[in-house]
Amino acid sequence: MKCPYCFKVSRFSVQRKKGSRKVYYCAYCKSELPRAFIESPETQYTKIGMIGYTGHGKTAYKTSLLYQLKALNDFWNDFYFETFDDTSHDSMYTRVSLLEQGRLPKSTRAVFPRPTFFRLNNFSYLRTRFVSMFDTGGKLFSRLDLMTRKGRYLANCNTIFFFISLTEEDMKDNWNLKIMKLLDRYSQVIYSRYGIKTSKKQNILFVLTKSDELVKLNNEQKLSENIVNYFESGTIEKYRNLDENWFNFIKLNSESIESWLRANNCNSFINSAKNHFKDVGFVMTSALGSAPIDDVSANKLSTKDPKGVLDPLIWALHISQE
Repeated sequence: MKCPYCFKVSRFSVQRKKGSRKVYYCAYCKSELPRAFIESPETQYTKIGMIGYTGHGKTAYKTSLLYQLKALNDFWNDFYFETFDDTSHDSMYTRVSLLEQGRLPKSTRAVFPRPTFFRLNNFSYLRTRFVSMFDTGGKLFSRLDLMTRKGRYLANCNTIFFFISLTEEDMKDNWNLKIMKLLDRYSQVIYSRYGIKTSKKQNILFVLTKSDELVKLNNEQKLSENIVNYFESGTIEKYRNLDENWFNFIKLNSESIESWLRANNCNSFINSAKNHFKDVGFVMTSALGSAPIDDVSANKLSTKDPKGVLDPLIWALHISQE
């Protein structure tokens, strides 16, 4: 079994402290390991790596996702989640509370990250899963040497979420070239520096963030009515009756988004992704439902605001079980 923090294969040392309390430690990084994780080897484990440029919505998405998971307690009678360390607990209970008040989380530093590590119990038809989400600063991807030194966690993930906001100022000239620039660097680092053949071991999902701005496009880049309708219906209420057919809806919408991107001269990055990864998908999300002003939302966040935020997680959980 690999340590969920440093990814080294370890037999995990066991110590007893404070009476009869059993504590597991990684022999390499010395991290205290969640007892539930060590003692439940049969539970599937999905590791998600998050990549994307600075300001394109990685951290806001992750915090909004945790907010949605928290809200699911009111929709699914048997569902509950558990966090396993201080980093994850802070993400769920501190950062989410700030987001609920309309305050955006601060950008993440470009470091080797501690994951947001949690267990989803009775998550509808996908049952119980361990999930780690590794989020690091967008500056990590600006330099090859920095990404090589700090990006080792990406090589150990089942699925990569590639976050891109197509309406950012730095994206307007050429969507394809900007996406290809980061995708090419990622593929080469993971293969050349870590020896991982992503075509056999990783899936990639392109998460189009801040998509409330995309639906406003009225020029030649205008979205189809089907895509807009799917996106705008993507509030948490939509997931009340989640079942095994849901992945098919996500897949059909993914195919529509792919066709729209190809019609907007994005063939190269899509073809490259399909050549370098096991599975490729596309989703549209909005962490807040509308653009903030000076990192503050116009109103306190409600469950009706985020859109499509659960789709990436459902896609990752479904793909990782195949």
